[in-house]
Amino acid sequence: MNQVNTILRFIKAIAPSVKMCAVAFFSLFFVSITTAQFVPTEQSTKKVNALINETFGADILATPLEINSNYKLIEIEGEIKGYVCVEQALSKHDKFEFVVIYDDQLNILQVKVLLYREDYGYEIKSKRWLKQFSTRDVRKVQAISGATISVNSLKKAVQHLNQKMKKFIL
Repeated sequence: MNQVNTILRFIKAIAPSVKMCAVAFFSLFFVSITTAQFVPTEQSTKKVNALINETFGADILATPLEINSNYKLIEIEGEIKGYVCVEQALSKHDKFEFVVIYDDQLNILQVKVLLYREDYGYEIKSKRWLKQFSTRDVRKVQAISGATISVNSLKKAVQHLNQKMKKFIL
């Protein structure tokens, strides 16, 4: 019985240290996962390149920005024409990839959903609905019945991206 009490006292003595180590480990693990930059799929990259050529023409120089290699500065003959940012946002069960194309003053020219992985909510890929991002304030973009989570996620992601780009560029 004496040995059991000794073992229990030892466990009680080291328990706070073990808990602290576990918390530190999981905190570092979570931070490393959430701060890692995502890599767009090859399919999304091809769509973005086609969209850049369609929007700005073929004779452009697309240079990755310091803040994120998925954000590119678009130049034609040394003159800044715009920016292209590839990001991802959460849907109900998975993440989807989208692109935002800005002019040189960071006005949204176009938002396009590149890759949507859900069975429901795919209506956010509609060109007509996405056009709202270039014609009105992001907070006033209208909802879509059946796609509430994806709509709110995209609105929040675009608004956050707008703030990040304005802070970095302007």
